[in-house]
Parts: sequence; C-alpha cells; structure tokens
Amino acid sequence: MPHEYEMIPTGSYPCLNLFLVRLQSRCPHLHRELELGLILEGRLTLRHAGQGYRLEKDEFYLVNSMKPHEFTSVGEGTLVLAVQVSPRFLEPFIPDASMHCFQVKPPLEPFFPKGSEKARELREAVLDLAVHYLSAGGEDAMTCFYLLSRLLLLLDRNLPRQVLTQNDYEMMRRQT
Repeated sequence: MPHEYEMIPTGSYPCLNLFLVRLQSRCPHLHRELELGLILEGRLTLRHAGQGYRLEKDEFYLVNSMKPHEFTSVGEGTLVLAVQVSPRFLEPFIPDASMHCFQVKPPLEPFFPKGSEKARELREAVLDLAVHYLSAGGEDAMTCFYLLSRLLLLLDRNLPRQVLTQNDYEMMRRQT
C-alpha cells in the first residue's frame, strides 16, 4: 500500500503484537487478537459491523477477536498505535477468555471521555506498554506482562462485556 509504513520491532512477546503505523487504508481483515488502537495523529474512518465510525486524535477504538474491520485515513495519513492481544494471554487464568467480548462501538469516548482521568490512565497504559515493547529488545518481558495486564484490567473495569455461550461462540467462528 503506497504511502504507508509500519514500525515493527524485531523481538516480540507471545500473545502480544504492537504496531505503530501511518496508514492511508487497510482493506477488510480480521484476526484472532483483540485490538485496541489509539489515534496519535490525523483522522480515520473505521468500518466495523457494517457501520463507519470517524476517529480523531486521542480517541481509542476496540475491535473484538475475529471481527472484520477496515480503516481509511481522512487526509494525509493517520498515525495509529495498535495493541493486539491474543485470548491465549488470559487463558491460563481465565479458561474461557476466548468467549469474552466487549460490548462497545468505536470510539471508546463514552467510557473514556476525552480529558478525563480514565482517558488519561488508558492513554498512559497504552503508551507505557508501547515504549517498553518497542525499546526492550526482549529484555523487559516482565514489565510488558505487567503493563499489558494493567491495560486489560482498565478495559475490563470500564467497558461492558459479555461471555458468549458455547453455541454463540461456535456460530461467531463459522460466520468469519
């Protein structure tokens, strides 16, 4: 994709991907990981669940595992920090973690209002994780584990969620 780049570290941790990407567009795709994104510069439209959502600087989005989504930048490109977390990260502690879904639409502003303490805390958690993930070179795994746990706890404490039944989970997997 022209005019697009990703900064991807050479070392990574199991169950965690972090991307700093300036994008123009990203075609429809899905992945097993939960994705939390922070718009650092610019604006974009996120198409998700058949609707388009406009996101601006300092806004967050969340896409549940195995949910198709696509991005289109509004303007010259949008700088996005995206954190992708595999359900496997939580499965040793929460065996049915793959069946947990957050019940939210982008942006996350109703739950983390701009300028609020909650939004500041979420932004800080994402940026702290990014700094350690991108600069650690594999030597800071415990700090990344802690920061990722902190980030997931913030989401869990502030966003509505549901645990899918086995039938709903199987139906969701068949639809994707």
